Amino acid sequence: MSIILSALLGLFLAVTAFAQAPPPRFSIEWDTNRSAVRVMGTISADLQNAAAEKLQELFPVSVEPANVLSAIVLPPIAGSYSGRSNAVEFQARFPFEPGVAYRASFLPAKVSSVLRMPQREQPRITVVAQIYPTADLVPQNLLKLYLHFSGPMSRGHIYEHIHLVDQEGRTVELPFLEINEELWNPEMTRLTLFLDPGRIKRGVRPLEEVGPALLPEKSYTLTIDDEWRDARGARLKEPFVKKFRVILPDREPPNPATWKISPPKAGSRDPVTIFFSEPMDEALALRMISVKSAAGTKSLAQNERLWRFNPEEPWKASRYEVLVQSTIEDLAGNNVGKPFEVDLQQNGQPRQPPKVISLFFQVQ
Repeated sequence: MSIILSALLGLFLAVTAFAQAPPPRFSIEWDTNRSAVRVMGTISADLQNAAAEKLQELFPVSVEPANVLSAIVLPPIAGSYSGRSNAVEFQARFPFEPGVAYRASFLPAKVSSVLRMPQREQPRITVVAQIYPTADLVPQNLLKLYLHFSGPMSRGHIYEHIHLVDQEGRTVELPFLEINEELWNPEMTRLTLFLDPGRIKRGVRPLEEVGPALLPEKSYTLTIDDEWRDARGARLKEPFVKKFRVILPDREPPNPATWKISPPKAGSRDPVTIFFSEPMDEALALRMISVKSAAGTKSLAQNERLWRFNPEEPWKASRYEVLVQSTIEDLAGNNVGKPFEVDLQQNGQPRQPPKVISLFFQVQ
């Protein structure tokens, strides 16, 4: 009897030990240098020596799908399998691609692992080509800046890369109007950046509570850092720094009657130039001034105080008309006949100028 009890007790202890034994452990290791992946653990010799079709069925490696539906149609990637002591390895036929995610699954143990290959660093070639206005002196009520880039840029988080510092080295807090709808041109090469109008117009709460972003007789440094990425995902080639000094606010509307036109000579293709009485908004000056019935190219110079028109055809001896839209702006956002900061205390409304103002010059 004692022999039977002893045998039963031994069997019970063996079964209990087996039940309490931890399950075999498996781990998946990636080797990006060789574009390989292996599963490590207690793997039977039969599995190590199984045919490639069987190993692919039990240890598939595939591109990680972008969504659940695509997982149904994505096949395992091409490659070869090999077995060794307590391991099965898969080596891809082609190198793992930068920016692609791969998944390896060992189905018998229900374990899997995802490898996300880092993006290949793109060459840094894009730069800040120019910031307008280009002048070193700007009015305290400067309304906007234009950031021109040498190539298309990416959207999102733009304000993280734009820094304004005063002459004491203090960062100016929230100087710009931060909006979700970033104001890019269609080519994504020019960004319009508004200074917060609430800190410009007198009599509004932000100006009274926070104060102006810019102070007269003070110098500032605007920096565009090189962490900003272009449309290819590459960082800017280098930072861009613009230094400027602030002068008293400008609340006088521009007056085209004070502009000086220098006409070209007949038969030439010399430019006609207009010298403004003050620097003008770069984008609007290029768009809102034209020579009637003449084709050519427009440009600005002398810190946006000089407008230039180069004709496609030689000038004829004649009287020409320059068309100026009255919604053109100076650096403070003043229109022709209408200041940006309208005096709400004045009686009546200011006289509205015509939508288009004509200037004339004679070619001889």
